Amino acid sequence: MYALLYSFVLIFLPLIIAYNTYDFWLQDKVVFEQPMVNYRYEAFVEVFGQTATGGPLNLFYSTSPTVNQLYGPNLRAPILQSGTLDMNNDGLMDRLEVGMQMPLAVGESVYGFSAVFYHDVSVSARAKVLFDAVNYVGYEAATPIGGAFVDGDLLVRQTQTLYAKGGFQVPYSGDPLISITSKTSARDVSIKSLLAQSLARNLSLSFNPSYAYAERTLPQDSNADKGLRFFNATLVMRVPVQGIRYNPPASDVFKWAWIQYISFFSVVSFLLFRLNSFLFRHQLIYTRPVADMVHEKVE
Repeated sequence: MYALLYSFVLIFLPLIIAYNTYDFWLQDKVVFEQPMVNYRYEAFVEVFGQTATGGPLNLFYSTSPTVNQLYGPNLRAPILQSGTLDMNNDGLMDRLEVGMQMPLAVGESVYGFSAVFYHDVSVSARAKVLFDAVNYVGYEAATPIGGAFVDGDLLVRQTQTLYAKGGFQVPYSGDPLISITSKTSARDVSIKSLLAQSLARNLSLSFNPSYAYAERTLPQDSNADKGLRFFNATLVMRVPVQGIRYNPPASDVFKWAWIQYISFFSVVSFLLFRLNSFLFRHQLIYTRPVADMVHEKVE
């Protein structure tokens, strides 16, 4: 009975302790990697402010001629330039820079802007997923501004962990965020609609601004207002190394559980061995001595 009790405690007590501590069965894991973000050179821009007569100013522009036709009098084409940079030559985009110059009429003033950029994003360190995503960049001020500088990070947003099994998964292949057809309406490709579709997904892309700086419009005389004026915006979107959550395979789960079990087993076994030695040395329970060495009988 003592031997049975001793074996039971030695085997199951470490398991009970490990199971009742935090995270015995590994539910998810985080791997740090730099996502591959490929800019599709598709963008939607809105600039808002006030007209010379005090009415609302709302200007729109996109890189799609079909979408531009839907906005009629609100359409105004800016000078839009973009460039991608790979700082360490590893084949991954480290930074996307976008510059915009929106022409303004006499008396028009700008209070802010909104912009959406379209990308293909993939992660592949453990979970392999390819998806399309948009990110939003915006700035709004209480007084007129002549330019804005926004710098920040592009981060993969997850609502659920990813599965680290098989090859590449393309979960949204049949439902792209931007699909422009003859039946596309202005509501379908509005910034509000695109962001709502993006956030409804498990995987999306968010822009986390590090800083935003605005150039205030300086007072100008009547002659200066006759010249061509621009609202300038410079956007810098960086892609840092970030944590991606995924469901670990069974091998990782059992390895993590085994490490925890062994760590408690070593402590419990040491204490039980010391208890065992004390009981047998002082013969607190019934024992029968057995010689370790048996000498042959000499005739």
